[in-house]
Amino acid sequence: MSYLPIVQYLKENIKEKKFGKILSAKLLLSANWWDGFSLYSSSAWYIDVLNKIFDLYPIRALSKVEPKSKFPTESKGTAVLDYKDFLAEWEFNMESTDGLSVILDLLFENNSMKVNLMTSEIISENKKKIDFFEPYNGWPGMNEFLQSTFFNGVKKKKIKYDIEIESLQKISNALELSMKTNQWVEIL
Repeated sequence: MSYLPIVQYLKENIKEKKFGKILSAKLLLSANWWDGFSLYSSSAWYIDVLNKIFDLYPIRALSKVEPKSKFPTESKGTAVLDYKDFLAEWEFNMESTDGLSVILDLLFENNSMKVNLMTSEIISENKKKIDFFEPYNGWPGMNEFLQSTFFNGVKKKKIKYDIEIESLQKISNALELSMKTNQWVEIL
């Protein structure tokens, strides 16, 4: 999803401070997935979207999971990411009966935005649609990802991807440790 054109659109809005300084963000993932869902293993998919929109990496993380969910792993919970000047929250519910949904709420000094990342619609702007390729096997952004990484002919991007992967691994490790200790964990 990080390669959807709407991610670049939001990044440009934030960079240009179109609505003022960003104050907070909340990403809500709802799905009815398998009982093996894990905060640790899937955090990178969704946190990468936030990192690309903000063009930043968080400096620390806190995660809380609901202990009484019907599955043996972390199927409901919240991760909070500290981007130094603002906090971003990633709430996930893998026990939802409403189907797959990825909604991003952004709060700025002068406005707010609600975005459906699965459809690339800005809900708060009368469902303004940002064009993207048709989803591949139901996943929006997959075609954009393949075009960007495998078919662009630029080998210099490999170093950038290595840095991104390493950063996401550090964030996932911090979330896992935070879940076990119930405390903020610095991302080193």
